[in-house]
Amino acid sequence: MRHASPRISLCLGPGHHGDRLASLLAERGLVDRVIRYWPGFRVDRGCPGQPGLSPGREWRAYRRAAQLCWAIWRRLPLVGGWETPRAPLCALFDELARRALGPCDLFVGWAQMSLRSLEAARRLGARTLLEHPMSHVDAWMDLYREEYARFGRARAGGYSLIPQALVRRMRAEYQAAETISVLSSYARRTFLDAGVPPARILTLPLGVDADCFHPGPERQGRWRVLYVGRLELVKGVQYLLEAVARLGPDVELWLVGTLLPEMGRIVEIYAQRARLRLWGEVAPAQLPELYRQCDVFCLPTLNDAFGLVLLEAMASGLPVVATDRCAAPDLIADGVEGYLVPIRDSAALADRLDHLRRRREQARAMGARGRARVLAGFTWDHYAQRVLSAYASLLSPASCPAQSSYSRGDGGSAHPQTHPL
Repeated sequence: MRHASPRISLCLGPGHHGDRLASLLAERGLVDRVIRYWPGFRVDRGCPGQPGLSPGREWRAYRRAAQLCWAIWRRLPLVGGWETPRAPLCALFDELARRALGPCDLFVGWAQMSLRSLEAARRLGARTLLEHPMSHVDAWMDLYREEYARFGRARAGGYSLIPQALVRRMRAEYQAAETISVLSSYARRTFLDAGVPPARILTLPLGVDADCFHPGPERQGRWRVLYVGRLELVKGVQYLLEAVARLGPDVELWLVGTLLPEMGRIVEIYAQRARLRLWGEVAPAQLPELYRQCDVFCLPTLNDAFGLVLLEAMASGLPVVATDRCAAPDLIADGVEGYLVPIRDSAALADRLDHLRRRREQARAMGARGRARVLAGFTWDHYAQRVLSAYASLLSPASCPAQSSYSRGDGGSAHPQTHPL
């Protein structure tokens, strides 16, 4: 390493953990600069060896251009439902980020918006890591097209369909980065299936604030199922609605998150057959209490690179019913902290939810084991240890890209030995 304190630059896009990643590195005096995508283009500066960041001045023209672009596009007939503007806006941000980049030891780019920055960082002699908070783009697109086609949305566009220009950019990013960081074994598997060598894939699962998310008093009354996330087809909400409708009026379903147009009619239909409560998007400070007011958490997703809501539910003492297309197989053992079910299987969802409803003591014991699992390996402190260890390995003179940093069968802690930066 060329400097006593390594210089790490980050390019942050949308996602749950970007700010957390920047903060933990800045607290340790490891950040040279943080290039931010939202709400406007901004470059925060740090001084390697000294903690903290100095906020930069926001380039408001970028925000105004993005807002204007989307406002016009959404009003176009036929094509306004597609996400086409994402491609040029990501390319614009990438070019601005490339120009803002300086010499560093490690550059951490964000998927979809870091192709030129990754190439520039390598020319400057930096190690390069692509933070990829989703599954491989080819697996993503195949599954999403399939689900939209099942529900007649394929020609109308959809929130999560990625423009082809952006798909090509993401594939090029995979080639440009030395290492690709993913969040779960499921996401890792999609890269392996696409032919990416295992040695180029780094698995860094997230953590949760276990003080903020904690169990509440024991509940009585109607069995309450909770879902948190966007209400969209690829989250599998339609299968959860069907499952709860099978269980009858003694079960109530709380849906917390933005209702996308593609789900509007489906929710209306099931609102006549099941007890539903639509919360919409809630403030982060309100979310922990909603978990404490429910009995079981369900994530029926068809495709989630991680699903931070799983950890929030587990930390809150709730048993989890989830598919294997997220981090659930890494976090829970079937029948121990919750249950794993196949995707698109409303009968299996209904069966597992009904099983827990009829065995409430067992459900509470599962929730307690889930919280213990979080405390053993999935707090934000554990995430910090994983990141610092992985980055130290990447910056080592003899380093080669690391493989998965944890496994479900470890029997306890999910973080590797720490190598302080």
